[in-house]
This record gives sequence, structure tokens and C-alpha cells, in this order.
Amino acid sequence: MKEQIYNQVCEILEEVIEKKKNIIDENTVLLGQGGIMDSLTITRFINKVESKFQVDIIEEDLELKCLETVGSLTEFLYDGGNK
Repeated sequence: MKEQIYNQVCEILEEVIEKKKNIIDENTVLLGQGGIMDSLTITRFINKVESKFQVDIIEEDLELKCLETVGSLTEFLYDGGNK
């Protein structure tokens, strides 16, 4: 189940940033210093993830810690969107 979530997150990320999955791993930084997304891209990414997984990321994680890396987002979604 967790691997499926990880793969789906990577697919969405790949689509949004237009990069191949082989350069994305669980340690890929999404936001902040060294992050691969700007504010417009992260907005598109969040919308797609929320739609796919039926979660409200911002409501559940006000500090957006779940968006630090691909791995942290996978854990967040695996736990059902609960911090």
C-alpha cells in the first residue's frame, strides 16, 4: 500500500514538474531550500494530490511539514492524512 502511494505521488510530481521519475526519490526536497517546486508548481501539485487522495493537506498540516520531501508526503498519505 505504501509503495502504491509513493508511486502515485511520484507520478503526480513527474507530471507537474515535467521530470522523469528516475530523478525523484523519497528524499527529494519539495519545498524550501533545495526544493524542486516554486509557489505556482506546489499549488498545482497540492491540488492534484488532494484530489487523488481525498485529503486536505493544508487543513491537516498547517506547517506543511508533510511537503518537505516525497517520503514525508508518502507517510502523511499512508497515515490517512493525519499528522
